Amino acid sequence: MVSVNVADLKNRLSKYLTFVKGGQEVLIRDRNLPVAKLVPISSDQAGEEELILVAAGKCGFPNGPLIYRKN
Repeated sequence: MVSVNVADLKNRLSKYLTFVKGGQEVLIRDRNLPVAKLVPISSDQAGEEELILVAAGKCGFPNGPLIYRKN
């Protein structure tokens, strides 16, 4: 699990979202105290709003962990 303070998360959000897309969890700390966790979402964890978006064809769920490839 990756751990990050709020200030660093604000400055490098894309970097930490890439970790989550790859299947990792990110522990968010505020002044070194754990306050939240970013975790990958899967279809079995989706809420009603996500399911409505999928049904409308506006988003979808990955079949597995997303892989980041830089072109």
